[in-house]
Amino acid sequence: MEWVKFLLRLRETGTPIARMHEYAELRARGAGTTVCVCLKPHQTGLREQIDRLRAPEKALAEKIAIYRGDLAALQGKQEKGSEDD
Repeated sequence: MEWVKFLLRLRETGTPIARMHEYAELRARGAGTTVCVCLKPHQTGLREQIDRLRAPEKALAEKIAIYRGDLAALQGKQEKGSEDD
């Protein structure tokens, strides 16, 4: 069952099915060290992808904070305006 979960995680991260098949064949032959060596580039690629996504995610978080601040200020003005009535 753990192997199936592992394969699903590989698929979620964009590993081609052909590559997963290669891993499965190596594993079936007991070539665990080879599988580890083959997985290392995938891990490196994932880490690079995560690093590339961090900057845009930070920019989005900052933009959301700006819009939330603008909305809060607008709501505060609207509430103050209704108190003056």
